Amino acid sequence: MHTQSLTVLITPRVAAGTLSDAASKPLFIAGADWPRFAQALAVDQVLRVDAEGRVQVSAALHRRLEYIGGQPKALEIMPVSQVPGS
Repeated sequence: MHTQSLTVLITPRVAAGTLSDAASKPLFIAGADWPRFAQALAVDQVLRVDAEGRVQVSAALHRRLEYIGGQPKALEIMPVSQVPGS
């Protein structure tokens, strides 16, 4: 399924801005396979909206979010392993 939108949140660390820029495009292109790529890139906070409007969010980012108007109906919390430095 194609990606409509993808957000990457990088916690403060060396080269955080570069990692954010470098990680967002491959994760966007990876589509539903983004958790595997996120783990390889040491990124554990990602939110993805697919072409049908379904929302996938990593468990780490989900814990930080407050959904205005309530949690999306089509929400899937994805297990992305905690990575060093995040």
